[in-house]
Amino acid sequence: MFNSNLNWDGIPSKIKRAIETSLEHLDEHKFTINDTNIEFIDDYCWDLITCHLKQLLYMNIAHNKIKTLPSHIANLKFLQSLNLTNNHLEV
Repeated sequence: MFNSNLNWDGIPSKIKRAIETSLEHLDEHKFTINDTNIEFIDDYCWDLITCHLKQLLYMNIAHNKIKTLPSHIANLKFLQSLNLTNNHLEV
């Protein structure tokens, strides 16, 4: 399931660790990156998340500095809960 040949160059270590943890623990339903002061999740990171965690039900990216969400979030068709509290989202 986990492709160790992925190009991790430029991926923030906290995002990489969260993806790897979700995949290694066979917990494709839960993804957490909270309280890490991440300001931006680029398109490549979102591609990794949406490609490898297709069955994701719960995403917690609270307590960061995220300003926007990309359209990639729509690819998470099974997502039931998205925690974005305490971010810097722009309307």
